[in-house]
Amino acid sequence: MDTKVISSGVQYTSLPASYVRPESERPRLSEVSACENVPVIDLGFEDRSQIVRQIGDACEQYGFFQVINHGVSLEAVEKDARSGP
Repeated sequence: MDTKVISSGVQYTSLPASYVRPESERPRLSEVSACENVPVIDLGFEDRSQIVRQIGDACEQYGFFQVINHGVSLEAVEKDARSGP
């Protein structure tokens, strides 16, 4: 069972089945709790070891984080958002 990949600039046309979770194992959005304090990682901060610690903490405690001052143009971010599912 291959799932088609949305155009991402990468030349793949499908995913191996091992990369696709069965629907029964996928998270249900109705069961996801809201998080008002998404961790924000500032890549413009000069202390790289502090950034690494913040990323580690965010991953352990939340499983995700938002990145600011990453150097990616707003145009590229918006284009990527438009190409999503």
